[in-house]
Amino acid sequence: MITVEMLYNKIMNSIKKPYVGVPAPDVLEDDPWFGPAVKSSKTLAREAEMVYNKEVKGTEDTVTSKEPENIHQLIYEMATKNVATTLALNPPETFGGGSEQYHEGPGGWTSGNGMGQFRD
Repeated sequence: MITVEMLYNKIMNSIKKPYVGVPAPDVLEDDPWFGPAVKSSKTLAREAEMVYNKEVKGTEDTVTSKEPENIHQLIYEMATKNVATTLALNPPETFGGGSEQYHEGPGGWTSGNGMGQFRD
């Protein structure tokens, strides 16, 4: 049996869970549509830190990626190295060249060359 206290605790526990989403960037870029970004004290402090790092320390905050430049090609090669692709399984020749040869009508005409054939 569910008591009122159990129901209350369940509701309160679900409310207390913080929202976890995508964090905002440390420094907002100015937007051509919305205009200059509003800068909080945290943003101003971060900008000052970035300027200090660049001018005094000689280092710049950069995002480095460990992802290779040709990542899409590498993923494709991994995905297809042990499995035949659709084109390898069914080459275009076996399809007959597309819908023009697929839809045969009376007298052997195809959808690609029968325009106006049945008009008076």
